[in-house]
Amino acid sequence: MLKLDWSLLWTAINLVIWYILIKKFLFKPVNNIIAKRKEANDAEKREADEAKKEAFDLKEKYDKALANATADGEAIRQKSRDEAKAEYDRIVAEAKAKADATLAEAHAKMEEDQKKMIHDTENKVADLVMEATKKMMTEKSDKGSDWSIYNDFLAEEEKKIESGEN
Repeated sequence: MLKLDWSLLWTAINLVIWYILIKKFLFKPVNNIIAKRKEANDAEKREADEAKKEAFDLKEKYDKALANATADGEAIRQKSRDEAKAEYDRIVAEAKAKADATLAEAHAKMEEDQKKMIHDTENKVADLVMEATKKMMTEKSDKGSDWSIYNDFLAEEEKKIESGEN
C-alpha cells in the first residue's frame, strides 16, 4: 500500500524543481540553437530562389533582344535563342543543384547538431543524477543532512553554470 508522508511531498517538490531547472538551462538553449539553424536554412533557400529569379530575368532579357531583331537576322535570332535556352538551362540547373545541395547539407548538419545536442544533454543529465546520487549515498542520511547536501549540490551546479563549465 502506498504511504503518503513528507518524503513523497519533498520528492514531488524535487521533481518540479528539476523540471524547471532542466527547462530553463537545457531546453531553452537547445530550442534557440534549432531556431538559428532554421533561420540559416531559410536564408540559404532565399539565396537559391534569388539565383533562380536571376536565371528567369536573364531569359527575359534574351527574349526581348530576340523580339527586336530584324527579318534579315533570322539566323542570328535563332542562334541567340539557342544560346539563351542553353544558358537558361545551365543557370537553372546550377541554381537547382546548388539549392538542392545546400538544403541537403543544411538538413544533414541540423540533424547531426540535434543528435549531438541530445546526446550531450543526456550525458549531462546522467552525470548530474549520478553526482547527486553519489553525494546522497556517501553522506549520513537524515532529513537535515539531505537538505544540506541538496542545497550544496544546487549551489555547486549553479556556480558551474555561471562559470560556463557545463
